[in-house]
Amino acid sequence: MPKTRYSIVAHVYDKRQRLISVATNSYKKTHPLQAYFAKKVGHSERIFLHAEIRALIKCKDKIPHTLYVYRYGTGGEMLCAKPCPICMEAIRAFGISRLFYSDPDAGMIDAGL
Repeated sequence: MPKTRYSIVAHVYDKRQRLISVATNSYKKTHPLQAYFAKKVGHSERIFLHAEIRALIKCKDKIPHTLYVYRYGTGGEMLCAKPCPICMEAIRAFGISRLFYSDPDAGMIDAGL
């Protein structure tokens, strides 16, 4: 497994802002939905689970509403966590209504879904 310089964490909340799922990136695991969305946007080689998709998969029978994505450096500093095209495709498919992601200059960015 490659040593990473950052960690990505995704939190999913329902419409009443109750936490329903938390996940991180995986550099070992994959999932058919990760492969599906990766192929759909032309990145079929990116099969390892991204935090956003992993968190959405973990929602199971709960209805996701809001997604927060954070990226932290090894020293705990906040980094930009704007979702990649694969994750944006999944976010749209899961019907997420609100998306926020970390930015070192602005704190949390409201992506305005």
